[in-house]
Amino acid sequence: MSHRAPLAPLKAPRLARLRDGAVVCWATSHGSLRASFSTDRGRTWQLDADARPFALDPDCYGYPGGSVCDDQTIVVVYYDAAHRQRKTAVWLLRFRVNDARTGIELLPAAAIDAAGHAQSPRGQELDVDAM
Repeated sequence: MSHRAPLAPLKAPRLARLRDGAVVCWATSHGSLRASFSTDRGRTWQLDADARPFALDPDCYGYPGGSVCDDQTIVVVYYDAAHRQRKTAVWLLRFRVNDARTGIELLPAAAIDAAGHAQSPRGQELDVDAM
């Protein structure tokens, strides 16, 4: 993959390959949690209208972890290290690369079972502390 990914400058990058070969990168970039993806093995990367990686959480700095679920959605766990909060808050979000491969979609959080399958909350409020 190219070392010239558009997320630079970046911190704590995570990379994953989807079944169709698309490469997804999520990281702290441009001061917030962002993601980009490539459908040509890293030669080019999809960006938002401002020529930056897509904002996942524009209010948080990040240091993300996460993984790809069997349904090809990506669950990201991160915390806010930039806003001098008194207690560290841990956050969770879920996103996917859209079917047209032109952007990303933020999705409702889902419970993840032991086998890595995303389970729909089915209208229930999800208790992240119990995950």
